[in-house]
Amino acid sequence: MRNTLLGFTAFPYDLTAEAVTKTHQIILPNSDLYAIHMDRCLPWAQALANAPFPQWLERDWDGIAAQIPDTHAVYVAVTPTSMDRRNKAEQCGDAEGEPKPLPHTIATARYDATVVKTAYVNYLRRVIRRFKPIYLNIGIEISEMALVAPALWPQYQALYLYAYSVLKSEFPALQIGIELVLQSLMHPAVANLVKPAVEASDYIGISFYPYGSNFGVALGAPPLGTPPDQWRKPLEWLRTYTAKPIAVCETGYTTKNIHLPGTNLTATGSIATQLQFTKDIIEFANKHDYRFLIWFVPVDYERLLNKISAGEEKHVWVNAGFHDSDLKPKSAWAEWRKFHQVPKSAAAKKVMQSTPL
Repeated sequence: MRNTLLGFTAFPYDLTAEAVTKTHQIILPNSDLYAIHMDRCLPWAQALANAPFPQWLERDWDGIAAQIPDTHAVYVAVTPTSMDRRNKAEQCGDAEGEPKPLPHTIATARYDATVVKTAYVNYLRRVIRRFKPIYLNIGIEISEMALVAPALWPQYQALYLYAYSVLKSEFPALQIGIELVLQSLMHPAVANLVKPAVEASDYIGISFYPYGSNFGVALGAPPLGTPPDQWRKPLEWLRTYTAKPIAVCETGYTTKNIHLPGTNLTATGSIATQLQFTKDIIEFANKHDYRFLIWFVPVDYERLLNKISAGEEKHVWVNAGFHDSDLKPKSAWAEWRKFHQVPKSAAAKKVMQSTPL
């Protein structure tokens, strides 16, 4: 029996309807949890005023909701920050991909200001009512703030604790947590700074791409070493850091070497290393009853790479899929499927049947 729910984001390998369909055909029969990752923009002005969201965003949400099968529990990740994990998320514009300047009252406010708290909690309420998640993450990779801008952390922590308290009173069955980059969390100063928020959460969520050790080091995180200690030691350390339930909000392992354009940052990977990582993280999940385990990229997205403008970081995950760009499964896919075929425990089934509303 397994207590761990398995999930994917529905990240497509190309900008086509066929790619979206085929991605779902791969992930849905091999998962229990539908993961929704929302960190593009935030409708601050509309959320603050309790006004309708931009039409394109409502259509986008409708499209996501339509893809969620009744057989799956839902996990949603949202954040008040931009992709740099410290500045505020952009204000959603009238058209997709065309953000507006932040409202002045939001732009000039601290994260713990009443205006930000009100807007963010109003936004989270709509997310919950629209997608009905069992698990909610309200700070994507937020440990990066504690790592690179620690003076901001107390503001965010106050926002988080406020949102947690309000939402928990309104949706008592909802499991609320934050997501921390495991490599950054292993920095002693970060571990100490975020500990109060961790202990106030229903679970500790982690983002873990161990092959990206050099990228983390460039930001000030400690190095992770070489495989397999590269992932085994951090996962062992995590269980000693807190007794809170663990959840893997996003993970993966590249099967090709990486060099970020315009930098000297590199990472290495292979089919064999991805296989070993997958075996090991499944073993940790099973041993320590992780609440869920989400593999972020189902299919390598080389076809998509030059069609998106996410910056240099888009290269980091391009070959971290369980399938190559021709949709051929890699060897680690069999390990995932084998674990998914293990019957769910009574506790996992109970989670599947619960609802936050």
